[in-house]
Amino acid sequence: MPPLSPSDSLLQWLEGHVGLVSLPFEVQVDPLGIEGATLLAEPPVAFEIDDTAMSVSLPDQLRGLLPEETRYRVWLRGTFGELEPVEGLEAEGPVFAPQAVLGLIEGEPGPAPQHEG
Repeated sequence: MPPLSPSDSLLQWLEGHVGLVSLPFEVQVDPLGIEGATLLAEPPVAFEIDDTAMSVSLPDQLRGLLPEETRYRVWLRGTFGELEPVEGLEAEGPVFAPQAVLGLIEGEPGPAPQHEG
């Protein structure tokens, strides 16, 4: 797996990867859900999040970690791409479908992404 920098190499790798991968994101939430998400790569990349595979929504899980926050830096494990594309609602950029929140990122983005299978 390539490092987080440069992000274009990482995105090319993700497009061909099948299986779970762990990536660092900054996720912004508002009362209605996910406002935005950024892959903490260099340069950073805006992502759309498809959290339909999670039994508890991503915003609810994040609020459980830090209830007073609206911006979270976290490691997410999931897959690259939409789970169930919906006709007429095409994504405007890359999509990540998390299955689990692995934890908060302390300080700067951590080590290179991890992949499974």
